[in-house]
Amino acid sequence: MSWLNEGRTVIITGGASGIGLVITRRIAQDGSKVVIVGRRQQALDAAVAELSAKGLKVEGFRGDVTTPSERVALFSELTTKYPEASVLINNAGVMKRVDLLGDEPWESVVTELDINLHAPIHLSTLFAKYWIEKNVSGVIASTTSGLSFVPLAISPVYCATKAALHSFIWSLRHQLKTKNIKVIEIIPPAVNTDLMGPGGITHGVNLDEFADDIYAKLKNGDEEVAYQFAETGRVGYRNAVLQTFEFLNK
Repeated sequence: MSWLNEGRTVIITGGASGIGLVITRRIAQDGSKVVIVGRRQQALDAAVAELSAKGLKVEGFRGDVTTPSERVALFSELTTKYPEASVLINNAGVMKRVDLLGDEPWESVVTELDINLHAPIHLSTLFAKYWIEKNVSGVIASTTSGLSFVPLAISPVYCATKAALHSFIWSLRHQLKTKNIKVIEIIPPAVNTDLMGPGGITHGVNLDEFADDIYAKLKNGDEEVAYQFAETGRVGYRNAVLQTFEFLNK
């Protein structure tokens, strides 16, 4: 049986809109309870109202993943309120246009690094240690991007964070291979969402078509799930470096 059909309690960051919302909807439709973590109370309330109206078990939890202290506090609050939770989906993300020769404030760059890279690494290690101590069968999933493999030059920081997160996921999976924790990577292509702001991505694939495809792969037990050009990048990268990775880490 897939972990998606086991009636688990799932925690997802950035689950109130875009890719996170469609993933939340499909997981809840399969019988799990989903806790959506986000900074914007209005977006949380809207997502919970929409999904609850369909009889789905969804709750909103306001929290921020930007700083280390906020992440530690969030982890403590979530494990206290939802001790039965056994799935973490790191989906919160920001994507900005950055002119490297322009006047972009460094604080803005750091925020992008914090949300896209530091947060999933930190939360993954916090939950992994907690579940191992509690002898819980856990799942850690993280959303990267097809831009992990081929960067979009107008968003260099975003692409760098996703490439780094992809690398981290491989290492995390390797370090947890003898533990009872499954490590999953969700690799979307450009999808029509508001990731870059309202109307920011309009040339991407249909959100529901993407969700249908990757959700079927998740239910099949795949550890890396991608769609369209992101799948091309995933396969090419894996074919090019997997043998070397296994040699270095044997």
